Amino acid sequence: MASKLSIGIATFSLSQQDAILNLIDIRTRKNPLFSRKMKNLKKRGFFVKNLENIQGEERDLILISSTYGKGKDNKYRAFLGQINNSLRGGKMLNVLVTRAKIKMVVFNSVPLEILEKYKLYIENEGLQGKALFYTYLNYAKAVNDKNNEMITSILHDLAKEKRADFDSQQHLRKLNKFNNYLVNELRKENIKIAKFTSNFKLGGFNYDLLLQMSRKKKLLLDFNGKLGVNPLEDFLFDLQKKKIASQQGYIYYRLWISNLFNSNSLELKKIKSILN
Repeated sequence: MASKLSIGIATFSLSQQDAILNLIDIRTRKNPLFSRKMKNLKKRGFFVKNLENIQGEERDLILISSTYGKGKDNKYRAFLGQINNSLRGGKMLNVLVTRAKIKMVVFNSVPLEILEKYKLYIENEGLQGKALFYTYLNYAKAVNDKNNEMITSILHDLAKEKRADFDSQQHLRKLNKFNNYLVNELRKENIKIAKFTSNFKLGGFNYDLLLQMSRKKKLLLDFNGKLGVNPLEDFLFDLQKKKIASQQGYIYYRLWISNLFNSNSLELKKIKSILN
């Protein structure tokens, strides 16, 4: 199975991306066996990309390098580049951690004593920048350790960080309007939708849209970049929501609205292929 997986490496900076590519190149030239393995991986779409150029890529297995750690003086400095961008950092992190189709492996270099203070960072800075980054790494560690108590605690902490100005009624109005638009577009592509439900509830989570097909297939959709309707940075919920959906017999897909409007026909064909 592992020999057939497509693999990608995700980093948080261009310099880390280049460093990994350089090491791969050196080993490829020195080791014939490694060179053959890399040729096979490249045939299956192997890549090394960073936070800013990974959007649109998906592979079976994604290896994530957390990139940042202690320097030669054994001191940690939180120079986190684009992660600290209050407008784009969370969205870019969201993109990076949702690239894996089957499995994701995180290589962490941020000191644990820093990560353990994630709640303090959330309290002081809100759910953005380094607070978001450290929360994600804690979540990944909890999943790896099968620490269900910690997983629940982290998701609970995130759920408390709702935006003060969030209007649930306005959210539902915008969501219903967009869902009607999307369903009409899908029906134009001859996708036979028997029924659809906005804000569908399953396993303690809300999903933006449920599509029930005439062939008894059920697709759950969540949206990114959706007109301000998302009350919190929900990327950490993705894996849990996908897992719950799969266990209950649903197909799960996260739709980027910008992709839909920039390349309408391509995105609709992608949804159609998922349903077929």
